[in-house]
Amino acid sequence: MEAAAVKMVEKMLSKAIKPTVSSKLSNLGELSDFEVDLKDKQVAFTIHLKGEVKPLKGSIRILDFNFTEKDGKLLLIVRKVSLVAREWMSAALDQYWPGEVKFEVSDNEYILKALKAAGMLN
Repeated sequence: MEAAAVKMVEKMLSKAIKPTVSSKLSNLGELSDFEVDLKDKQVAFTIHLKGEVKPLKGSIRILDFNFTEKDGKLLLIVRKVSLVAREWMSAALDQYWPGEVKFEVSDNEYILKALKAAGMLN
């Protein structure tokens, strides 16, 4: 896939996945930035944690994931992650990650087409 097409898919994925991730993290705080990087298999984020003055900026490396289509819905299934630059959080993720987390991708018609064209949809 061309670089421009990859960037377009990354922007679409970021916008489509952010509401689901934000909802899952709502008990911790408010997610303000969320950017997918397919090349490096990372997600950069900013979250305003409850009770904290400054927002937390971080990056998660997605080590094992795939996209799948089920009942007309596009799902991102994440099996293993590590937190970049926060060693203690990476250790906690290794210990407590539930094994598989599914994120529904909203507004998926164009994303489905792009992922299929790129051979990224199982």
